[in-house]
Amino acid sequence: VPPGAYRYQFQIHGANVPDPANPHFSRSNSTTWSLALVPGRPEFDPGDGPHGAVSQVTYRNRLGAMRRMHVYSPPGYEAGTSRYPVLYLLHGASDSDASWSTVGRAGVILDNLLAAGKIRPMLVVMPDGHSGPFSFSRPAALEEEVDAFARAFREEVRPLVEQRYRVAKGPRNTAVAGLSMGGAQTLS
Repeated sequence: VPPGAYRYQFQIHGANVPDPANPHFSRSNSTTWSLALVPGRPEFDPGDGPHGAVSQVTYRNRLGAMRRMHVYSPPGYEAGTSRYPVLYLLHGASDSDASWSTVGRAGVILDNLLAAGKIRPMLVVMPDGHSGPFSFSRPAALEEEVDAFARAFREEVRPLVEQRYRVAKGPRNTAVAGLSMGGAQTLS
């Protein structure tokens, strides 16, 4: 198997089951996967340089529901006072807010890029892009997710990040990027 991060499950009598002997896992939109990390891909393997942190942040949205996001902070963030640019990294329809930091290895990749001097220190916010249960079987589902997330981003996610974290504000310090559904949300 080529180096990288892989999701897998066992099927037992028709039920998908994570590997009970593997403590590494990755949640998608509909299930939990076991995660196999095959070393040998430099950008995916932890380097010897300083490491940032990926935090799981829970909060209550405007409707009172508990929501979650993952936030990468660069090495030295906790001890410093500097304000950082922020990238909002949005997942695809089949994934969850945890996907970028588990199977996507976002924290490791960012640490390695920082150590190589290829990027400047930043916060990376990986919010939950789903407004509720999602299914591809409903034709309007993707459009509903895009609209619901755009509102939640403006009214909840961004204000919360700007309140809790030392972010440099304004368009020169803020970026949004996404994959698949997250790409549509980015455009919205």
